[in-house]
Amino acid sequence: MIGDIFILLALIAGGVGLYLSVRREIRDDRRRRESARPQHGVEGGGCVAGLLAVIAGALVLIALAALLWPVFWLV
Repeated sequence: MIGDIFILLALIAGGVGLYLSVRREIRDDRRRRESARPQHGVEGGGCVAGLLAVIAGALVLIALAALLWPVFWLV
Protein backbone atom coordinates (compact mmCIF):
# COMPACT_ATOMS: atom_id res chain seq x y z
CA MET A 1 0.00 0.00 0.00
CA ILE A 2 2.80 2.42 0.86
CA GLY A 3 4.57 1.42 -2.37
CA ASP A 4 1.48 2.40 -4.34
CA ILE A 5 1.56 5.85 -2.74
CA PHE A 6 5.19 6.31 -3.76
CA ILE A 7 4.39 5.16 -7.30
CA LEU A 8 1.51 7.62 -7.46
CA LEU A 9 3.75 10.43 -6.20
CA ALA A 10 6.39 9.52 -8.81
CA LEU A 11 3.70 9.57 -11.48
CA ILE A 12 2.52 13.02 -10.41
CA ALA A 13 6.07 14.36 -10.16
CA GLY A 14 6.96 12.99 -13.59
CA GLY A 15 3.85 14.53 -15.11
CA VAL A 16 4.57 17.91 -13.56
CA GLY A 17 8.20 17.76 -14.71
CA LEU A 18 7.12 16.86 -18.22
CA TYR A 19 4.58 19.70 -18.30
CA LEU A 20 7.10 22.28 -17.08
CA SER A 21 9.76 21.12 -19.50
CA VAL A 22 7.43 21.25 -22.49
CA ARG A 23 6.09 24.64 -21.44
CA ARG A 24 9.64 25.99 -21.20
CA GLU A 25 10.52 24.58 -24.61
CA ILE A 26 7.48 26.27 -26.18
CA ARG A 27 8.38 29.58 -24.54
CA ASP A 28 11.98 29.35 -25.73
CA ASP A 29 10.79 28.50 -29.24
CA ARG A 30 8.60 31.61 -29.32
CA ARG A 31 11.51 33.76 -28.20
CA ARG A 32 13.71 32.29 -30.93
CA ARG A 33 11.12 33.06 -33.58
CA GLU A 34 10.57 36.63 -32.36
CA SER A 35 14.27 37.36 -32.24
CA ALA A 36 15.70 38.76 -35.47
CA ARG A 37 19.26 37.64 -34.78
CA PRO A 38 20.40 34.17 -33.74
CA GLN A 39 21.25 33.73 -30.08
CA HIS A 40 24.09 31.47 -29.09
CA GLY A 41 23.45 28.79 -26.50
CA VAL A 42 19.68 28.64 -26.98
CA GLU A 43 19.86 25.50 -29.11
CA GLY A 44 21.82 23.64 -26.45
CA GLY A 45 19.28 24.60 -23.81
CA GLY A 46 16.50 23.29 -26.03
CA CYS A 47 18.28 19.98 -26.40
CA VAL A 48 18.69 19.64 -22.65
CA ALA A 49 15.04 20.53 -22.05
CA GLY A 50 13.96 18.01 -24.67
CA LEU A 51 16.13 15.32 -23.11
CA LEU A 52 14.68 16.06 -19.68
CA ALA A 53 11.18 15.86 -21.15
CA VAL A 54 11.94 12.44 -22.64
CA ILE A 55 13.36 11.19 -19.32
CA ALA A 56 10.36 12.55 -17.40
CA GLY A 57 7.99 10.91 -19.88
CA ALA A 58 9.79 7.59 -19.52
CA LEU A 59 9.54 7.81 -15.73
CA VAL A 60 5.82 8.52 -16.01
CA LEU A 61 5.34 5.47 -18.22
CA ILE A 62 7.35 3.25 -15.86
CA ALA A 63 5.38 4.48 -12.85
CA LEU A 64 2.09 3.99 -14.69
CA ALA A 65 3.06 0.47 -15.71
CA ALA A 66 4.08 -0.37 -12.14
CA LEU A 67 0.82 1.05 -10.84
CA LEU A 68 -1.34 -0.90 -13.30
CA TRP A 69 0.64 -4.16 -13.12
CA PRO A 70 -1.73 -5.82 -10.60
CA VAL A 71 -4.68 -5.09 -12.91
CA PHE A 72 -3.13 -7.23 -15.66
CA TRP A 73 -2.78 -10.15 -13.24
CA LEU A 74 -6.51 -9.99 -12.49
CA VAL A 75 -7.48 -10.33 -16.15
